[in-house]
Amino acid sequence: MKKILMILFALSLALCSCSPREDLESVPEDTSPASVEESPMEQSTVEAEVTPADDNTITLPISVVGDEWLPGSIYWIDNTRLIVTFSKPSDLEPTIAVLYDVVNQSTHEIITMDGYMGGIRANEQEIVISTSEKVYTLSKLDFSLLEETENIGRDWGSNTFGGLSADRDDIGIVIKDRGGAVPDIRVATQSGDIYYDIPIWSPDGRYLHYNKYYGGVGNPIDLCIADRAGNTLWEFEVPELTYDKLWSSNSRYILGIADKEHGGMIRLFDIEEGKEAAAKTSPYADYFYDIRDFHELSVFCWRENKAENNYIVCSFDALTGETTEYITLDDACDIKVSPDGKLMAILELNNPDAIKVIPVLS
Repeated sequence: MKKILMILFALSLALCSCSPREDLESVPEDTSPASVEESPMEQSTVEAEVTPADDNTITLPISVVGDEWLPGSIYWIDNTRLIVTFSKPSDLEPTIAVLYDVVNQSTHEIITMDGYMGGIRANEQEIVISTSEKVYTLSKLDFSLLEETENIGRDWGSNTFGGLSADRDDIGIVIKDRGGAVPDIRVATQSGDIYYDIPIWSPDGRYLHYNKYYGGVGNPIDLCIADRAGNTLWEFEVPELTYDKLWSSNSRYILGIADKEHGGMIRLFDIEEGKEAAAKTSPYADYFYDIRDFHELSVFCWRENKAENNYIVCSFDALTGETTEYITLDDACDIKVSPDGKLMAILELNNPDAIKVIPVLS
């Protein structure tokens, strides 16, 4: 079985490297990385010793950026390259973003930014990286800096996409134009005992999700979907409190999750059809706070293995209920699956020396 996994893993990488998508070209060797201010480390391509492990993982070393930098989050740019952000434990220090190439086994710092990371978004042409201070737009072709603007979100974690920032203000949900040229768009207005939480853009930037609470946080909700013009398209009734909401990678589905205290129920909503697609109790209800990714219909998380005092990375199919176990870790702090669903990148909390990349079998 191990040999079969390794063969499938090698084939998936070979296919990705030999037949790249037309809109995702390789980074030219002579491209200079963009930098907002002088980087504390040399801005150059660094050859990283990427190591295939015995358990069919590939290990991407973090030490190439320096021991003083702490990894933050992972984001796949395409099926073979991912961005990892690093920061120092101080609000006064900058954040750096590093490109990891799984096939070419190399790393490349692409930008140094002010403030803590808020999020990374991408469309076919651009990559948008937000921090607590500013929003940086990079070219997806060569990772050069296209635009630097102030972060107009009220919180450092506000989601930004395609020039628009959505946030919850004192009276509801509002969409703001990052350049300030377009007037604010009021999506929802708070009144009486109706309360809204922070909205989340879909991966493709077409939709905005937010929750409407009746009687305050802690009560049943309406899971609401709006478009970029601020029009509410759907309001799905959710009878139990859900504290985690996840967009699928193709922006078609959204998952509402309730912990064990509230029934351990998951509800899958189809945005294209405008209906609830599934509702069932998850076997991982105790561990929903550890969910980090939702690829198509599979929810990826890690669950505690109390007998061995470690954690198992696993997936749960929101439609069929089928579960799959992948790898055992001491702990983890971020999980992201590649756009084609073939590779999973894992950042361990208690082992901050490397990023693990493993095959995901359907």
